[in-house]
Parts: sequence; structure tokens; C-alpha cells
Amino acid sequence: MAARDRLILLTLVATGLRRSELLGLSWGDLDLDNDRPSLLVRSGKGGKPRRQPLVPALARELAERRATPSPAGEDPVFCGLQGKRLQRTILGLIIRDAANAQGSTSA
Repeated sequence: MAARDRLILLTLVATGLRRSELLGLSWGDLDLDNDRPSLLVRSGKGGKPRRQPLVPALARELAERRATPSPAGEDPVFCGLQGKRLQRTILGLIIRDAANAQGSTSA
């Protein structure tokens, strides 16, 4: 499994984000440089923003990913092959492939 795909799955599981929330994440939404790392969901359920805490292991992996190359605040956290924001269909394939790899019959 590609490192990006593994980090996507880890983020979904560790945070409980919805697909659209994950796809909408930009680097400026992450606060990784303090003792309580978190991310900002700009448009959560009901259209309300919320701050989501991050477990330290996930915060470390996101910080490592941010380090190379150094992205701008509006750049997406998760990109497709062409460097643009990851598409919903590709995210669905990542989830499906992970489920299939684990022997799940429903994804």
C-alpha cells in the first residue's frame, strides 16, 4: 500500500472524519506544532466548523509528510497523482482496495 493511501486510511480511522471533510483538508487547517495537535474541519456536519484533536502518532506522520516539500497553507493535504486535491472517486478506490486486502466483502 502506498504511503499516501496508508496515511489517508489512518487519518479516517483516527479522526472519524467524513470523506468530504478529509478531501477538503488543507495544510493551513492543521495545527501540528503544539502540545495538542488538531485539525480544523471548515464545514462539518450542519455546515459548522469544528476543531478535531489528533493522536500524537498521526500528528507526527502528517508533520513528516508536510516537511517534504513545504506546502502553502491552502494546498491540499491529500493530493492525486497530478498534485491537485484528491478526488472523491480515488478516495473510494483507496477504501475499497484496503477493505479487499483485509478480506472484507462490504466496503
